[in-house]
Amino acid sequence: MTTLQSWGLRPELSAHVLDRNGYMAGTVADRLADINEALRDREVRALIASRGRCGGLRLMHGIDRQALERDPKPLIGYSDVTALHQVWRRSGVPAVHGAVHGAHRGVVREQLLGGAPTSVRSDPDMVTAAMTTNGTARGDLVGGNLEMLARSVGVIDVSWQGCILMVEANKAAGLGMVDRALTQLRLSGALDHLTGVAVGSFDQFAGFQDRGGRSWTRSKTSSTT
Repeated sequence: MTTLQSWGLRPELSAHVLDRNGYMAGTVADRLADINEALRDREVRALIASRGRCGGLRLMHGIDRQALERDPKPLIGYSDVTALHQVWRRSGVPAVHGAVHGAHRGVVREQLLGGAPTSVRSDPDMVTAAMTTNGTARGDLVGGNLEMLARSVGVIDVSWQGCILMVEANKAAGLGMVDRALTQLRLSGALDHLTGVAVGSFDQFAGFQDRGGRSWTRSKTSSTT
């Protein structure tokens, strides 16, 4: 709240923001009611999720897309909220993958309020820097949490043609889950017409071996496609 107020915004908490339903933040019906009420309220100019967690996929088909398209407003969130970003993408409404707290909140503020085009550059200090190719690419920046992107396949029809795909994951996912998610996206055809790929937060994998003994770097005897 304090951060948003310092940006000159007037935050309003949704009715069920503090609810709990098992490991999720309230029931599906109540969470959808909060989202759709905000979408239908012309005084609301953006929807901001304070955190990620679980249950985003359950909400995708219940979003009032007519209200979203009639009065477009951005969605700001990360992690599981990536699933809802696909709904916004399908409706042609911009969304911001990020948090309004933490080290990168200034970047989120600029994307939400500044209106400047997004520029993604390689960070030479990151383990993924070696994957960088030469040249530049332009296109809509899409993506987010790798697992949620893969699990959205078949749930909603979204085209990434001509886009730059940004993906992020942490070591809790394990290398096998990273491979499965990337393979699902590739086999589904979702990656066929991308302009570029930006690899986000994979730095936790540096020197990491998961419980299956699989290392981050490819061994000499392994093969890849």
